[in-house]
Amino acid sequence: KKLVACAFVDGLGDASLLVPPPFGELTDIGYAPVYAFAIYKMFHSRRLAAFGFAKELLPFTDLVPLCTIAWTVETFFSKYRIVKLLGLKHPKRRPYKGDLRGPGLAPGLKGKK
Repeated sequence: KKLVACAFVDGLGDASLLVPPPFGELTDIGYAPVYAFAIYKMFHSRRLAAFGFAKELLPFTDLVPLCTIAWTVETFFSKYRIVKLLGLKHPKRRPYKGDLRGPGLAPGLKGKK
């Protein structure tokens, strides 16, 4: 579920490439806080959210699937130092509580932590 949500969030960021320049890059300014919030809700990492915010603001970085890369690192490389530096934890220690609609939006999870 989390991988699909990550791919979806990354895909939304890539959608600005379909808008002609310079308006496509301008849409990234509005999407940057949404992207950072989604990353924070999925990974509970302020560092990664700040990195995602900066990624969306920087020009020509839309094709980098940061959220999907973070999922891969979190899931398969959880014993490496970079995971701790980014504030990530293995999904067994911090399971994803969302569904395909996004983090925290699954029915019956409203208000639960």
